[in-house]
Amino acid sequence: MHDTVNKNETHGVLGRLLADQSGNVLMMFGAAIFPLMAMVGGGVDISRAYVAKTRLQQACDAGVLATRRSMNGDIMTSNDIAVGDRFFNVNLPQQSYGAKLISHTISQQAAPNAGTVSGTARIVLPTVLMQIFGKDELDISTTCSSKLDIGNTDVVLVLDTTGSMLETISDGNGGSQTKIAALRLALKDFHDVLGPGGGNNGRIRYGFVPYTSSVNVGYVIPVSNLIGASGGETATYRSRSLASGFWNYGNTAITVSPFINGASAANPVYSTNAALNGDILGNTTYSFNGNFTHSPPSQITWQGCIEERNTVNTITSSNTVDIPSSAFDLQVNTPATNAATKWKPLLPELIYYNGWPYSATKIREAGYGACPSQARKLATYATRTSLPDYGTSALPRKDPSIAQTYDQYVDSLQAIGGTYHDIGMVWGARFLSANSVFGSENADTFKGRPVAKHIVFMTDGNMSPNSINYTAWGINANDGRVAPSGTNDTALTAIHNRRLDMICNGIRNMTNPPTIWVVTFGSAVSTQLQNCASAPSGAYRADTSAQLKTQFGKIARSIGGLRLSS
Repeated sequence: MHDTVNKNETHGVLGRLLADQSGNVLMMFGAAIFPLMAMVGGGVDISRAYVAKTRLQQACDAGVLATRRSMNGDIMTSNDIAVGDRFFNVNLPQQSYGAKLISHTISQQAAPNAGTVSGTARIVLPTVLMQIFGKDELDISTTCSSKLDIGNTDVVLVLDTTGSMLETISDGNGGSQTKIAALRLALKDFHDVLGPGGGNNGRIRYGFVPYTSSVNVGYVIPVSNLIGASGGETATYRSRSLASGFWNYGNTAITVSPFINGASAANPVYSTNAALNGDILGNTTYSFNGNFTHSPPSQITWQGCIEERNTVNTITSSNTVDIPSSAFDLQVNTPATNAATKWKPLLPELIYYNGWPYSATKIREAGYGACPSQARKLATYATRTSLPDYGTSALPRKDPSIAQTYDQYVDSLQAIGGTYHDIGMVWGARFLSANSVFGSENADTFKGRPVAKHIVFMTDGNMSPNSINYTAWGINANDGRVAPSGTNDTALTAIHNRRLDMICNGIRNMTNPPTIWVVTFGSAVSTQLQNCASAPSGAYRADTSAQLKTQFGKIARSIGGLRLSS
């Protein structure tokens, strides 16, 4: 017997089967899984690529920055490129994120952009999920560039040019040379590294303050700031005057206006009567410490060194670092308006110490009355072999160095005399301040952009005053201006050190204070000089000529400030 299927029943089964869509989920999932994997895989690999690209850019930037910092001026060497390569590799270790380095280049742009370093870098990054779709790797590349951007920068180089700079020191290459010769080389390299400025990089000006026991600024500061600017104006010196056929020794008012313009003028303490032209004992020729004999000069030509304005002799090593209100010599910005606040010519030919003349040329050359090389106020130098360009500011009244290039001036620096750091530091600040006697030339902005100001202070030794040196404060044993006249050299040294502390503190409290950098040459960086520097990292030590060049180069690079170019 055969079963039969009800037609209506068959229709019901087929209908139910046709109506059942539960199996479509699997089919739809199978159809959608590949697009979903592509989306997820692409997101994962793109995220990895983004991170790798960022790290590649950082490494490229580090490489060109390091290369530019290593360069001497605009000269790129293979060693500079090697430095950049090392920094690149440190910032992008091999196999970072599984990437493979394809290429990395560092190059120098052509003139006039020779100061800019460019770089390129390329890696390939293996994919993780995109390999399913045949995309095995991602190609990633980047570019970068760096230049030394100085903006507007004023730098005053305060230089110890005392007698000890004639000592020899290792050149770092098996030879030796004098310290002053090494300094000249370091100063030239300093300009090479920092550069001339100008163009889109801003303005850079260089100033110089060589110092010993005084500074040679008399022909650089405005004449109105000097005693003697007015005809017949007198200044007091520890000298002598002739009365009734006899010399009177002591504080003497001398008409100094004839010396202010730099012309040779008659010596007011010289007598044409040979019989009267003697010392307190009647001698007409003199011996200083048994080394030199001479007769007093009949004419005087002022070299340009100055005696400081009024001060106090009550400062001791235990004083605070606040500058006394009457110590005008330690104040950077106090205007020169009267006899107490003006400077006067340093004239060794006028000075007598206990009745003995102090003035002969040989005595001055021996360092007891030393006058260093003339200071130079801030000026631009297109090259080391170009003359200084003072722009629209007034030129010095009598500047034998004005016809010298940067190199010629540096080569003319002479070493003589004793070490008085305080006189160098205070004039370094005066050369920079917008509120000092040079204020009209030293605005804190130039063409709408701020001016970064720096003092680079170089010394080869510690403070070393001598009570019978003729200094910017006279002869302390005679005049007692810095300390009572009976003060010994040890106590005098401590007082000058405290005065330096006061000046450094005063500079830090200036409006727009300059950054102070310190370099010691052949000696340790004292705690005092370390504290004077604007930051502990701003004090450097050099023990060879090569190290001195290196340290000056580090400062120049720090002053310049590297930045990435767009």
